[in-house]
Amino acid sequence: MKNIYLIAFFSAILFVSCSHDDDNLVIEQLKTGTVTGKVVSNNGAAVARALVFHDYKGEIVYTYSDTYGDFKLSIPEGTGNLHIQTGDGKLFRTVSSVTITEDEMLDLTASANMVLTQQANLAYLSGAFDSIQDLVVEMGYSISEVTVADLSSSDLYSQYDAVFLNCDLATFDEATNANMINYVAKGGSLYASDWAIGYFLGADTESGTSCEARPGGFINDDTICTEKMGLRPELYNSPVLSEEFQTVLGKTEMDIDSGVWTIVHDIDSDFWEVLVEDTLGTPLVIRTNNVTSSDVTPSNNNGEWVTICHIPPGNPNNPITITINVNALDAHLAHGDTLGSCDGNQSGSVYYTTFENHQSGPSAIVDVKKILEHIILSL
Repeated sequence: MKNIYLIAFFSAILFVSCSHDDDNLVIEQLKTGTVTGKVVSNNGAAVARALVFHDYKGEIVYTYSDTYGDFKLSIPEGTGNLHIQTGDGKLFRTVSSVTITEDEMLDLTASANMVLTQQANLAYLSGAFDSIQDLVVEMGYSISEVTVADLSSSDLYSQYDAVFLNCDLATFDEATNANMINYVAKGGSLYASDWAIGYFLGADTESGTSCEARPGGFINDDTICTEKMGLRPELYNSPVLSEEFQTVLGKTEMDIDSGVWTIVHDIDSDFWEVLVEDTLGTPLVIRTNNVTSSDVTPSNNNGEWVTICHIPPGNPNNPITITINVNALDAHLAHGDTLGSCDGNQSGSVYYTTFENHQSGPSAIVDVKKILEHIILSL
């Protein structure tokens, strides 16, 4: 039986095929070329931290686009599929056929195949203050408006893959709370800003730092304690903890001049991941994939596409989550890949920013906009 392995040798990436013959390992180097390009959104803006991979008989060679959207990747000679995705690839991805010869340098920068394509239906709940939908449209993608009543529908998951909740004072009723936890547990993703944390946790009935249980919500109050408060001043030099976000920004700190009206006093680090915090260590951007429901069996299959965890040969401690065509699934499973995301959590992503998602000042607008664009693409 023939297995394909990827090994590092003298700092060069080699493609090798391995076969067993009387327990002797025969290694044959494959001929390769190099593909370069620039990943962009529909409006032509650079997309940082996009996963770019080439699938060779179930084995993956991959890289990530840099802060400017640029990438360089060595791939086997011949014709194969080049994949570009953000997040786990369910919402935004592009797949194109690429033919390359030995030692060829193929530049795809000007190719339409470098444009990240929307594959999913997005929705937003209008808020009294924010308008994340404007940024989605500015990026060249489509999004539909829904009402709170729509969010209580059991058809929500079949209609929309991600929902954006703009800042408002509203909370869900009991029926909607039950539907939303099932929505996320099935794989639907959510983003909320500022006071919209009430959609997750329920009504904030008092001011101050009390972390008593709040009525309503679908995320356990024990995982996070927040307080509505007056406008905080601009936040400068806020530490960016996520390496992923550092690549997006091209730096390890960010400035925020959007209004920050909510403060996080306490957070369960086993449930939430803190991506950005202020200089005092207070979380500003958080996410989780830990929402579960006993009423739901998560699905990794989205029609013709399926999400898997790819285990790189020779580097099993650095797995990557990818979405592939179901026709390629058997080859991946034969090489040791597994169904579902690599973190073992099959729920959708839940992102929250304590700051508003519309920008109000001239200086820090770039940092906030880049982070919000990345969240949109990564849900």
